[in-house]
Amino acid sequence: MAATCGDPTARGFRALLALGALLAAGCRSAPAPLPAAEGPAPAQITAIPVTPACARAVSRQVDNSGFAVVISADELLSAGGMQALGDLFRRVRGIPCVRSVRDAGQLLVLAIDEMDLAAEPLVPAGGLAGAGLRERLGAFQEQIDPALLSADGRTTALLAELGRSADPKSDQRIRESILSALSDLPAGWQGYVVEYPVAAGESLRWQDRRARQALALLNRELAGGGLLEVGVACEGDDCLLEPRHLAAIDRFCRIAAAQRRVRAVRSLVDTIRAARKARSGDPALPGTQEEALGLLAALADSGGMRHLADERFQRAVVRVHFETGNAADYCTLGRNLKKAAREASGESLVFTVIKPGRSGM
Repeated sequence: MAATCGDPTARGFRALLALGALLAAGCRSAPAPLPAAEGPAPAQITAIPVTPACARAVSRQVDNSGFAVVISADELLSAGGMQALGDLFRRVRGIPCVRSVRDAGQLLVLAIDEMDLAAEPLVPAGGLAGAGLRERLGAFQEQIDPALLSADGRTTALLAELGRSADPKSDQRIRESILSALSDLPAGWQGYVVEYPVAAGESLRWQDRRARQALALLNRELAGGGLLEVGVACEGDDCLLEPRHLAAIDRFCRIAAAQRRVRAVRSLVDTIRAARKARSGDPALPGTQEEALGLLAALADSGGMRHLADERFQRAVVRVHFETGNAADYCTLGRNLKKAAREASGESLVFTVIKPGRSGM
């Protein structure tokens, strides 16, 4: 009998098999007394003591929202490597109960031609593999999503988000399906799977060798095995793109990035900065709402915007990636982010820390 899953209509996903470095994913927030966009990074906020109850709860946490499929190989960025990753992407995406998949094949490639900006999905056919692709990625190295592709291009992750499942055994079936797909990887490739995100090492449900190796690679080569999300909300169409709101989101992201064990913070602001840098060479935030809209319109959905904000730019999510440690580390980070969210929130923008879950954004 087929597994029953929540959100059955959410299984249609784009097969963007492109080459390159995934530029997208999220950081955002918004307060009332809105700070300036630029300036020195804020100091780390004072840590809040961790209660034993929080640590115990994290240790028992088993309802993670998906799986990380971690691949390590020297030939990932070759034409054959991209084809193999594309095949794996399609197989994982087609597993029942998998709600969405993010990977380094859903690429935003900024094609610059006489100062014009275009979103150009590159397919593994135009001779851009190997040295050509690495050179192209190097131009946007700071914009590569470190949760999905390592700086040296030899480790990548597919992040599979699950729908709410009515069958308690469905996670096991999904994991077995992923392991089956990994058995068909090219010779010499290493493939691992672990539940994702992992709040703390002691909360792992499957403690086998592949899970431990996957978590080690996530922590060492990518942005870490842990993830917390901060929702950002305001009223009115395109309200997030107002300069004062973008400045507030930018400031919150820098506060989050200063926290202990945080490896990367990604947001709508990153995508807008990258687009502006590609167009004008200046990564500063746009000075008007209209300019921000124009940049995002040029990118269309190539930047993975549906993973960052809603269509009306009233709701967004800041993704805080961190190195998985123990339960106390997780509780400390969560409490610090909640404090920062309260302090950043105001009448026009509200920040809320949320645990990544199966309902999606």
